[in-house]
Amino acid sequence: MRLISLIITIIILSLSLQVNADTLSDDDFIQNDSNVMPECEFSASSTPEVVPIKDKDGLWNLALLKNAIPNASSIIVGYPLRHSIDRLTDGWYNNCRSWVAANELPSWVEADLGDEYIIYKVVFGSEHTLMFNDRAATKFTILIATEYNVSSNSTTWKEVFNYNGKEIHKTTSFNIQPVQARYVRVKISSPSGVRIDELEIYGKEISSCQISDLDQDGVIDIWDKCPNTAINNFTDKHGCSIESNSAVSGFISMEGSPIAKGKAMLIQSGELHQEAILNSAGQYKFDRVNKDKPFSVILRKTVDN
Repeated sequence: MRLISLIITIIILSLSLQVNADTLSDDDFIQNDSNVMPECEFSASSTPEVVPIKDKDGLWNLALLKNAIPNASSIIVGYPLRHSIDRLTDGWYNNCRSWVAANELPSWVEADLGDEYIIYKVVFGSEHTLMFNDRAATKFTILIATEYNVSSNSTTWKEVFNYNGKEIHKTTSFNIQPVQARYVRVKISSPSGVRIDELEIYGKEISSCQISDLDQDGVIDIWDKCPNTAINNFTDKHGCSIESNSAVSGFISMEGSPIAKGKAMLIQSGELHQEAILNSAGQYKFDRVNKDKPFSVILRKTVDN
């Protein structure tokens, strides 16, 4: 009986390992050789550079799967040797291997990954190595879907990231909370005529994906720059406790909205010195502060019973 039990246990462990194994391999991806230059109008571009099939965290660049299909809302006319839709995911950076939108708004680029995966981040820029320093996105959203619809307004699409800020010239990573998807779209709202030299989508197979947030701060471990944050502390997008630069009084907000349900904790010389309840405007005030001692202020959520 012990032998039978042992055999059954080994079989179960074996099956478990097979289910959690990453079945993707390098052979499933487009792999370019930096010693073999692709077609390029070098007078109008920095030298093409190879796009990785994996990042430093071991995530696959799913956009480079051999069965992944890029698509876009439009393409600029007159430059077929520099810009085309298929070059969105051809594994080469820089202008002569890029996509440029026609003069329209909004415009979009997307990739059909061929199957559903867990998506962790989307990466793109105008030029990996800057030459023209133009045509950079300043306002866009990242949408994901498991069922396709050409309209970005369809309920099949879910917004997972929103950006409105400085021009995205160089290759830039945009982390998202892991989400299951087959279709990934970047919808560009400004400006018109944006260039993207490579659309990169990083993730894992669903069967091999283990998503964890050990300190329960809402930032998954793979993105958490401050692991082991105390439970119930307010944290920023990097998973680090929000601290104030004032030990007497202050105002705390997250994404522009006051934090009105919590308390401020004054730490001096490594010990809790005082606590103050935040008011409805996110303000706090401490008394009896010894300014000769090192201090910091940590915010903690108020937990309902």
